[in-house]
Amino acid sequence: MRVIDVGHYDPPMDTGRLPRPHTLLIVLPVGRPNAEGNSEDEGDTIELDSAAPIAMERVSQSESD
Repeated sequence: MRVIDVGHYDPPMDTGRLPRPHTLLIVLPVGRPNAEGNSEDEGDTIELDSAAPIAMERVSQSESD
């Protein structure tokens, strides 16, 4: 995956549910190109517990899957 946008909201975003998200990553699979327009609408969202740095590990998928 690749990160196409990072959202940080202070105060946290009011989504109508708790806990309210404050840091979001918008990601796309590596092979999918960006579409024109709003990147938040085309990607998947990952909500983070904090704005602290995170580590991600690349996991390969076999050809047979």
